[in-house]
Amino acid sequence: MGSQCSESANTPVLNLRGFRILAWASFMLLNILYLLACLQRTAIPGAVFNNIQGDLNLIGSQMTRLGAMYVYCYSVSQIFAGMLVDRYGGKKMGVLGGLFMGVGLFLFSRAETAPWLYCSRVITAIGQSFIYLCVCKIAHILFTPKQFGLLIGLSMSIGFTGGILGTMPTQFCAQQFGWRPLFAAIGACCIISSGIIIFALRRLHERARESSKVTWNSLKNLFNEPGRFCFMTFDFWSYPAYFVIQTILGQKFIQDYLGCSATMAATFTMLLTFGSVITSTAGAPMVRIFNQRRMPLVWISKFLPVLVAFIMILGIKFGMPTWGFLICFIMMSANHISSAAQSDLMCELTDTKTIAFTAAVRNMPPYVGAGIVGGICGRILDHYTPAEVLGSATTGIIHYPKEAYMACLFVMMAFGLIGFLFTLRIPETRGKNLYNNGVR
Repeated sequence: MGSQCSESANTPVLNLRGFRILAWASFMLLNILYLLACLQRTAIPGAVFNNIQGDLNLIGSQMTRLGAMYVYCYSVSQIFAGMLVDRYGGKKMGVLGGLFMGVGLFLFSRAETAPWLYCSRVITAIGQSFIYLCVCKIAHILFTPKQFGLLIGLSMSIGFTGGILGTMPTQFCAQQFGWRPLFAAIGACCIISSGIIIFALRRLHERARESSKVTWNSLKNLFNEPGRFCFMTFDFWSYPAYFVIQTILGQKFIQDYLGCSATMAATFTMLLTFGSVITSTAGAPMVRIFNQRRMPLVWISKFLPVLVAFIMILGIKFGMPTWGFLICFIMMSANHISSAAQSDLMCELTDTKTIAFTAAVRNMPPYVGAGIVGGICGRILDHYTPAEVLGSATTGIIHYPKEAYMACLFVMMAFGLIGFLFTLRIPETRGKNLYNNGVR
């Protein structure tokens, strides 16, 4: 099996026994950690918003800060994680990331104050920042170039499966057993999975003639062309609408505005995430349907969230029925139909010798944007919270008016529209590596 950049003299070579078995074992074991990472990221605070708010008496901005602080720390950690993964390999760094996640989730389950919650989320975010990059590194080194986009699409589907488990199943378990034992158990699963990786992959040795070194030029080359700059940064604007609906405010909105039960509200976000599994999986064959053109799928996937936010604003204004909002949630899942196409673009517009670092830099803007939009939405919720509630020491569960959610959707729509305009500047590759062909 080949390397993602076989023409390079610095391409990593592997000393493996049972190559194919170890290749797939390493890929799938890291994806178990990725599933757990996406499960807890989706669940906190979305699926347990009211549980935590009622238990610890937090206001809206404190709750949304749980999501915002997580993505900020995740984004910053990506840069350092990318350097470490490129240098030390996916196996070692994947184990380290899993252990950090496990410890962070256990501390989260024991939290009694807001600062304690935030600190535990920082530790968990640092751990998760390694996992996806390790998946990319393993897929890049152990499999052929033609398999890379398909494998990353498969990983995205596994991650969204974790996201599905982080919606209604998590909400149900939190009601049955309490949110604290639930997240302690998820943390234990992360630690156990890391131990299995150490044992199962003890024969996997990632060796290279020369370690992949990240330099200032590595970073500069990711932004030195307008098209490449737009590719690296457009999800700063495009991703927040999906993330905030799925992870932070979607379930809370359905409960407050439509008056649905927590289980029914979690069903909305579960179907959104299930749709993401389908669209991310379908994205790889659709690239072939579009004759190896990547950009049509990118344009479709980044325009639909803008359209959905606009429809939901009109729906709130004119009283759209519950099933209309359900369709909007499902439509939002099309944000990921371009997952495989974007993975291909990452290999065709950038230097694949430092693939983990490239993925890290590209992952940073979306989550920074999600943190900013999540923080803005938290401030909006506080603005619409009665003064006597904000000044109270025991807030309990707060129900927000429809005007608050309309304002949040306007923010998401504006960000998404700017992101769509960015995509219009990204060059079409048609499967050719423009970086190595001199477009730098």
